[in-house]
Amino acid sequence: SEQSITWLVRVCPKTLPQPRSAHTLTTRCRRIPLQSIMTASYATHFVRLARYNMWANSRVRDAVSRLSKEQAKADTGLVFRSILGTINHMALADELWHARLTTGKPTGKEGLWVGSAAGWEKAIPDLDDAIERLLRQSATWESYVCELAKSPDQFDQQFSYMSTSGKEHEATIGPILDHVFNHGTHHRGQISAALTSLGEPAPVLDLLYYIVPKG
Repeated sequence: SEQSITWLVRVCPKTLPQPRSAHTLTTRCRRIPLQSIMTASYATHFVRLARYNMWANSRVRDAVSRLSKEQAKADTGLVFRSILGTINHMALADELWHARLTTGKPTGKEGLWVGSAAGWEKAIPDLDDAIERLLRQSATWESYVCELAKSPDQFDQQFSYMSTSGKEHEATIGPILDHVFNHGTHHRGQISAALTSLGEPAPVLDLLYYIVPKG
């Protein structure tokens, strides 16, 4: 499908000559059989992201554990207002996507996406509980991805899901997993900025330091 071709453009640019246009790259990528991309290294990409996600979220836990309840709920100008609201959003969004990819059943929290920022803070009122829930889902992601990696072609399977606005969509597992893990990176960056604004040190979260530990 054209969606699969677009995905190949993203994962295999180094295997192709530098094109003069995106159209040229897309045309050349059509010549690469999809199955040739489904190798152990392709599966390793998602396993690495899942494990990095767990590592990075654990570091966020350590960083926010120093906060008072007032600091955790302080309005630091984030999309979801506070550090607590943002961590709640991360945890519940992860749970939502996992449900979409596995059971297909609603989580019961879909209404938060059409509510106010304050609603996210109330979803899981205690910061420790929110972090624990995020880390539990992070471990679930790792198990899920490692299972898929046993048969890498599963990453290119299609699935259907209902959006929080009630519309039905179809997507491919691999690109959605990239979205899930990139979503976590996006919000961890916001939390780092919020910690700095509160006068607290931000954790080192670069993927490089997961791959090549400091020291």
